[in-house]
Amino acid sequence: MERSASLQLRGGFSLVEAVVAVLLLTVVVTALAAHLFQVSRRGVVVENDDYRQALIASELDRLTAVPFDLLEDNGWRTANADWKTSDEPPFPHRRKVLVDESADGRALELRLIIEQDLPVERVDTVLLVRPRPVGGNPFSSR
Repeated sequence: MERSASLQLRGGFSLVEAVVAVLLLTVVVTALAAHLFQVSRRGVVVENDDYRQALIASELDRLTAVPFDLLEDNGWRTANADWKTSDEPPFPHRRKVLVDESADGRALELRLIIEQDLPVERVDTVLLVRPRPVGGNPFSSR
């Protein structure tokens, strides 16, 4: 009869069950944390791409609107081009505009270079070709 008393079931849980439960919880939380890290990192990259595209569009619009004479005489030639730095968050960057004559001499080639201060992104280069303006009045019927 003493033997049956020691085999009697007890309520509650053992230390082994608690350790297993904590181990399973740790595995699940670690997997979720890795997934959340990747999602947040991708969100930062997408936001960064949006800022970069907006900057490229605004710079190209500005270069398209600058009068042609100012492009030739503004000191933007390749030898004189300087980096312009913008430290404003969320997109710290440096930009440079190089102006060269086209091979046939009928246009100017404007090369916009944007280099991001963050090491995760690449350097963007955009080439804009501005043809020389036609002299005279194109609406004149003479």
